[in-house]
Amino acid sequence: MEEFIIEFSKDAFKGYKRLDASTKWRIDRVLSMLLKGERIDLKPIQGTEDIYRIRVGNSRVLIKKIIEDRVYLVIKIGSRGDVYKNM
Repeated sequence: MEEFIIEFSKDAFKGYKRLDASTKWRIDRVLSMLLKGERIDLKPIQGTEDIYRIRVGNSRVLIKKIIEDRVYLVIKIGSRGDVYKNM
């Protein structure tokens, strides 16, 4: 199995820093599960190519899988109502 890494975009890192500690912990846990290949709530976003959302409570993590670089790029993190705006 190929090893992937997780990288954050500038917007995603800003969104991550604004979260409370418990939400950060839950997101860290879900991203760790993603790297291990465990089952998580991951769905493709309609109308986009290769962008997926991960549901973490009321927050959403938008990621893009870049196969050639073996990277999961976290594009945006935010509340479920705001994260899809300005995509």
